[in-house]
Amino acid sequence: MDTLYYQLHELWGRLQGPLGLAAVVLICLVPVTVLMFNRSKWAVLTVILYVAGLGRPLVGGSFFKLVSFLQPLVTASRPLITFLFLVLLLPALRVQGDNWRKRLWLAGTVLFCVFEFALALRDIFGGSMDRGVLSLINFALIFLVLVVGVSRWIQSVADAEDAIKCVCAASILFVIGTAAQIASGSDYLLNSRLTATAANPNFAAEAITAGLPATLYMIVRKGRSPVWRIVAAGAAGLLLLMLVWTGSRGGAFRCLIALFIMFRRRMGSFIIAGTAIGLVVYGSLALYGSQIQLGRILTFTDTRSAVWFTLLRGFLENPVFGIGSESVGSENSYLMAASHAGLMALGPLLFGVAMIVQSLIKMRPRRTELGDNALLLDMAAAGIVSVVAGAFFDGYLTANFSPILFTFFIYLAILAFVRDGLDTFGSASYESADRLEGPAQLDGVSGSHQEPVYG
Repeated sequence: MDTLYYQLHELWGRLQGPLGLAAVVLICLVPVTVLMFNRSKWAVLTVILYVAGLGRPLVGGSFFKLVSFLQPLVTASRPLITFLFLVLLLPALRVQGDNWRKRLWLAGTVLFCVFEFALALRDIFGGSMDRGVLSLINFALIFLVLVVGVSRWIQSVADAEDAIKCVCAASILFVIGTAAQIASGSDYLLNSRLTATAANPNFAAEAITAGLPATLYMIVRKGRSPVWRIVAAGAAGLLLLMLVWTGSRGGAFRCLIALFIMFRRRMGSFIIAGTAIGLVVYGSLALYGSQIQLGRILTFTDTRSAVWFTLLRGFLENPVFGIGSESVGSENSYLMAASHAGLMALGPLLFGVAMIVQSLIKMRPRRTELGDNALLLDMAAAGIVSVVAGAFFDGYLTANFSPILFTFFIYLAILAFVRDGLDTFGSASYESADRLEGPAQLDGVSGSHQEPVYG
């Protein structure tokens, strides 16, 4: 809560200057643009994903020093994200015609949201009223926009790819911002580890791995324009180099899981994409290679077990409701949830994860029905599994605003779309006249909502 107060204070100070006029124009222009141009909602979501990955206030109250043109964004990050979520509420709740979807979200997604609400309620009833109410509002906005809204927006493969482009574009912005940060000589290292524009190496790794599956999708997906492939390959190469530079072992673990799931059946695509990305990495090493140290990312030094035991003790003190804000440590999302809010949060979290994994297992035998769009399923699975597995080593699942959490919901929305399409148009209750003739036609489906997209 102190962070929000500090940000609002800094924001008010900036609004007294020339930035005030720009803020007024933004407040008026963005909602009008979203209402007039339907596709602009994806651009707004891209900004949310990017701003969520910017630096946070450091210990002592000062903000991480960003390159000048990004500094206003970080000092107003939380108010800005909240405002943009509010802007997206109307398109999120607006009824759309010709909606063929039966399942807008997975049951596991709803349980995951219940887990987030449980964290907020624990703070409210535990005495941290301001923090709890703010978290409750944030989680409600996240649910309405990223769960209800994005699921309603995805009515075709083209819509799903708009969501993927949105995540990929946020990653490209992260690369550009980090390159500017390094070139300007601003702070970008902490003990020889890359902080990028995130103020913390581990948080930087979260921002990198959040968008990596979507970026890789844009490289290997058939039918993509050469421009998208080249830009995505350049971004992916720099993202992987930056990930190594952060020294985050949790980030490396998530990356390996994502790569395995996406390319386990696509060795040819892996070799082609790997060659293109490798060339980018090789060229970048000429610029940054002397600063990158591999020692930490390859070490097996135990830096987590002490925190795990501390979190476990907090859970055992009060297994039902946890110990609230007194919980210390962020090295494991599941133990952190247990320590913070006990079984009231851990229960829905574990059941939600289990149901999401169950959905992935059920869809696995039906990959062949998707044709070329099996990559869509594998990309979503890569993003989801890497997050839930990596959460054993990082506490990001308990965060309010986090790029890895936001993209997690987008990947879940894409997964729900794929499963809904398989179940709806793969059932005997639909006649062939209501279905597309074959998977090959899926690539050409427009973003309209006039016809089903799965054959």
